[in-house]
Order: sequence, then structure tokens, then C-alpha cells
Amino acid sequence: MDIAQTRQLAQDENTAPEILAELATSKDYLTRQYVTSNPNASTKVLFNLGAEFPRELLENPIFNLLIVEDIDFVKKIPIETICSILRQQNVPEFIVEQACDRADLQIQLSLVNNLKISKKTLHKLIKCSSHPEIIEAAKLHINMAGEITGDYKPRLKELLRFKTNPRNRNNIYPQQFDFLAKICFIPPEFIDFFSCNSNYRSITRKVIESTITDSQTLKQIADWEYSQIQESLKIKNPKSSRDLPNYEISSLVGRNINTPVETLVSLSTYDCSYVRKSVAKNPNTPIEILKQLVRDENSEVRFAIANRVDVTLDLLKILAQDKNIRLAEIAVGRIILQYDKKQNFKSYERDNLTILATFEEAGLSQTVLKLLRIVNYRDLHFNLTPNRLKELANKYPGFVARYPKTQSDLLQQLSKHSDIDVRMAVAKHQNTSVDVLRKLACDRNQAVRRSLNSNLNTPLDVLFGKYTGNIIVSYYDLSERTVQSRKIIGHILAEERDNTLEKIIQRLINHGYQTTRVFLAKRLDLPLQFFQQLVRLNKIEAKTRIAIAINPNTPSYILKELVNDEALNDPQLFSRQQKTFILCAIATHQNTPVELLQALANYKDFKVISSNQAVRNRAMSNPKLPEKFIEQILCEELIPAFPQNNPNYFKNNPNSLKIILNHYAQSKMLLVRYIVLLQPEVSEQILKLQALSDSWLDRCAVAQNSNTPFEAMQKLSKDANSIVRAAARANLNL
Repeated sequence: MDIAQTRQLAQDENTAPEILAELATSKDYLTRQYVTSNPNASTKVLFNLGAEFPRELLENPIFNLLIVEDIDFVKKIPIETICSILRQQNVPEFIVEQACDRADLQIQLSLVNNLKISKKTLHKLIKCSSHPEIIEAAKLHINMAGEITGDYKPRLKELLRFKTNPRNRNNIYPQQFDFLAKICFIPPEFIDFFSCNSNYRSITRKVIESTITDSQTLKQIADWEYSQIQESLKIKNPKSSRDLPNYEISSLVGRNINTPVETLVSLSTYDCSYVRKSVAKNPNTPIEILKQLVRDENSEVRFAIANRVDVTLDLLKILAQDKNIRLAEIAVGRIILQYDKKQNFKSYERDNLTILATFEEAGLSQTVLKLLRIVNYRDLHFNLTPNRLKELANKYPGFVARYPKTQSDLLQQLSKHSDIDVRMAVAKHQNTSVDVLRKLACDRNQAVRRSLNSNLNTPLDVLFGKYTGNIIVSYYDLSERTVQSRKIIGHILAEERDNTLEKIIQRLINHGYQTTRVFLAKRLDLPLQFFQQLVRLNKIEAKTRIAIAINPNTPSYILKELVNDEALNDPQLFSRQQKTFILCAIATHQNTPVELLQALANYKDFKVISSNQAVRNRAMSNPKLPEKFIEQILCEELIPAFPQNNPNYFKNNPNSLKIILNHYAQSKMLLVRYIVLLQPEVSEQILKLQALSDSWLDRCAVAQNSNTPFEAMQKLSKDANSIVRAAARANLNL
């Protein structure tokens, strides 16, 4: 039988009920629709199809006969079908009355969302319903509340304030809000309430720390905090810490790069030094404000300016005269390194220590050289270009040799420098090429040669004398802190001196100490066969396995063996911290296979949640983990640390953001859906679907979304809920 005959049979009123029952299961939409309109179909078939075709069910002649035969038949209609019927504008009044008596939430939601429902029925729902959301929706019904002619947002804000109350079951938990704040825009009506509610203080912090938060929201928070601080300052005799002014939120606002300039100007005048310090660090702070803060009474504020990437020469000159010795040192160092200015600075005496920052034609004083070392190790908050480093190499070779971003070609030049300290720094530098390291192994100075031990790029044949004939590695690096262990390692090195490199390593693994094996496990050129031996030692050593896990050249099969080894789960062999460290190292490793990364991204074996999260977060940050797998995990569980650890992920993968938002647009949590449905990235398909939601708040969010399809927006402008109607009309500019 073809599709045309099937449809004709479904329309024929003489078709037997048994045949109509079979046709009711057809995949053809029109066939099922015709069966619903057929008066010869059984009650059971009609009630089942009525959920999909409520209008056809109401217009079926048999429907009125069913009413006459059984006045209580409405109570027998399945919930899904009665809900569909109640959404129809032509629903009979007696069905509305009987449905009003049914306590089911879904039935009452369908009822209260019907545009034609009478004021009498609404009053009855408000009085008798046991569901708060029904009472709320009934009060907002257009036939009860009337049309909203002005701005609907104050009323919406008031209702959201109730829903975000900590005592309300619809409130958002911090973890979920933390995640949303990092990936999408949070409405101002939420921010206003969270700012003034101590229960949501942590959420406010997360919103401020997010780079997505807009300038208007940050200004809103800063203004509220200012009013609270002023109120606290009026309390003459504070009885507890709660009565004292709290500057934490204001300080966080000062750090955000989206904070507007006028707010930064206001924050720079606060009495709290932490707030002024945050303004001094903000890259968008105007130079006029920095010129005021550079003379701030608090040294931490001045330090913040000295460490700015874009600090100007004029500001550094002021800081170079600072009474704080440490601060003056940093300023002088930056002037020397970045601007190469020959200028005299004042001398200061404090604690019998003279800071002499005077340039000399013959070179720099020992004090200035000391300043350069200080800048390098602790206070280097700026980058030097390769060309600038080449200019500095002639005057300050020690600094350039220690600078972490110095390139290998420049290090090669410095490896020939006459100063021993410079050559030692080159020997330790991670960017020094292997060829240069081999040449330094022949250096006439023993201290330079010994410095090669600390460089993981130094080849093993160099360390064990196979390249130069002299063993460079010291038994101090291979033994425990006992005289006996040093003697044993010394004997091994002496006995194996003429053997091959492989035999020396083998002997050290078998007869050395844990320190010996850790030293070998860290070497970047360790032959692959020894990795397996180190993993399969008779005596399991946690530190050795940690060294293997962090070695960037450890092969994938060894990493897999480390994770799957049952010994890792033995608390007597590995503490929780050691196990966590090993798994985190493997999770971030470049050679970890994808299937192992997926397992670690879902890791939940620890009893301590923080340990599980540490492993999972690192696995999810590994660039080898497939994008689809990340989407799958984030759709199953909100993980706030992921957008925090990968701030540019969603910017670089906008499709992933759409998939995740589309998923949470259908969350079971009302306020999660509301926030997500406001986002422009949500698909039109989801917006169309949620425009039909039983929740007025879902429909309200869809009505406010500028990407909602025009047809859906027009329908929402005629919604039964007064706020939804007002939001849609405002969006349509009606």
C-alpha cells in the first residue's frame, strides 16, 4: 500500500478502529494527523495522538460525545495530551475548570500560559495552587496584570531578585555561575543583587575577574562598593569585622582591563593602598593618574608602576630617586636595560648601605652590576627584543647570558667571553645549543665545566667523559648526602671509565642510588631502553617516576605504563601528592597518547576532589585533546577551571562555545537557562524551541535575544505573560 492509499484509509470514517490503531504508529505525519481527526478511532488512540495533534482532537466530533458520556473524562486524559490541549486558544471552558483542579505542575503551567484563560481561573490558581511558579505566572498573566506600558526591566529585576535568593531552590551555585561568568555575558540585574548580597560575594569576584565582563557592569559594581565603604566609614565604633570597610571587590575592579577610565580615576583616590596598587597595575590607567601614583605614600603602589611593561622613562627617573632602595634599584636597572641612558642619580644611605647609581665612562660600578642581577632574577616584568639584547651584550654580558629569552646565536658569542661568570651562565642556559655545550666541556675552567651538570640539554657522553675524555659529572650529583654513597659512586665512575656510555648508565641504574636514577631520568638524551628499566625497577621509587613523568622526551608507551601500574595506587609507595604530581605531569606531557588523555580528563579515582580536578584540568588543557572530547566533558559537567586555564579557547573555537551554550540552554536549572538564552551565540533552533517553553523566564530570555527569529518574536509579543510580551515588543521596537 502506497502513502496516498494509507492517508486515504486514515481519513475514511468507515475504517475499522483496529486498522486506525495500526495507522496511528505510521512514520508519516499526515497519516497520524488524519487518524486523530477520524471519529472512528478508539479513545486510547485519540488520547495518545492528541499530544501531537491537540487541535484535531478538539475538532473531532467524537470528542464532544465523550464529554456527554463521562463528565470526568478530562481526568483520564494523559498529562502530555491535556497539556497540549490547554495550550490551544479554543479549549472548552469545562476542560479548563477540570484541569485547574488537577495538582500536576505541567498541567497548571500549560493552563496559566494560555492567553484566553479567564481572570476567575487565574484567581483560583493563585489561591489554590501549591506551586510557587504557578502563582507567580498567574499574577503576571496579561489578564491579571494588564499590559506593561513603560519599562519592563524594573519589574523583571524585582522577580529575579527573589529567584536569586539563597533560600530559593532556583538559586545558582557558585561553581556554575563561575563557569558562566568566564564564557558569557552576565545580565546587570544579577550583578546588582550579587554585589549587595554577602552570600554571593564569591560569585561577584568571579564576574569581576572575567575578561568578558563589560565596562558598564564593572562601573556598576564599583559604584555599589563605594557606597558600602562610605557607610562603613560612618560607623564610629565598629563592633565586628563586618562593620569595617571591605576594599577587596574594589581592588579586583581596578585590575580588570575592561574597567572604564572614569572608574579607574575614582579608584586611584581611595584610602586603601591595595585599590590604588590595582589601578597602578592596570594597563589602561591614564598616564596622568600614573604621574600622581608614582609619588604615592605607599611603596607597593610605586613598585607596581616600576614593574609595568609600558612604564615611561620620565616615571622611571622619578622612581630612581626613590627613598626605597629596592625600588630605586629596579628603576635604575630598567633605565639601563631599556633606555641605555647615561644619567646621574642621587646616592642614598640606609643601614650603612650606599646605593651608588652613577654611570662611568669606563664601565659600570659593581653596585650597578648588582642591580642588573636583581632585575634579572626577581623583578623582570618587561621583554627585551633580540636587537636590544645584542646592544646590551657588549656592556652587560652577564645579564644577557642569564636573561631567559636570549637566543642561541648570541649565547654562542658569549660562550667565548673572557669572564668566567658569563661562560658559567651560558653553560646553564636552556637555549644554549648542544654544539656550544660540547665546546664548553673543554673549557679551561673547572667551574664552567661543572656548570654543564645543571643543564638538562648537556649530552650524557659529555657528562661521562666520552666526548672530552674527562668526566664532568660529579659524584655529588649522583649520590646521597653520605660519605659512603659518594665513595661508591666514585668507585663506579672510576671502574667504568673506559666502558661504553650504555654500560656506565646500566651500572649506575643497577648499583647507584635513587638520586643517581633521578639524575639520569631527567636527562633529555637518555636512551629509550633505560626509561623502561627505570620504570620496572624491583624497588619502586616515587622520585624516579616523577623525573620520568616530567622528562619531555619520555616515550608514550612509558607514560602509559606509569599510569596503568597498580603500584601507583599503593599509598605506602606513593603519597597522594606524589601520585597527583605524576598524573598531572603526564596529563600535560606532549607525548601522552590521546586515549590516555581522555581517561585523565575524566579522572575521578582520588577521594580528594581537588586532586581529581588538578589532573582533569591539566589533561583538558593539553592541546592534543580533541575539541569534540572537550565539548563532551563540558556538556556533562561545568568546570570553571577550564576557561580560567584556557582563556582564549572559546575565542579560538567559537563553534565549541555555541555547542556548549546550546547544551546549557536546555539545563534543568532555571537561571542557568535564563543566562544562556540571552547569549547571541545560541542557535536559532534552540531559541525557537525555548520560545515555546512552559517557563515564562525562558520565554523572557528568548524575547530579549536579538537573534531570535522574527516569527518567534512576533508570537512572544502576544504571549500570555505580561513581561514576556513587553520584552518582545521592546526588541521589535513596537
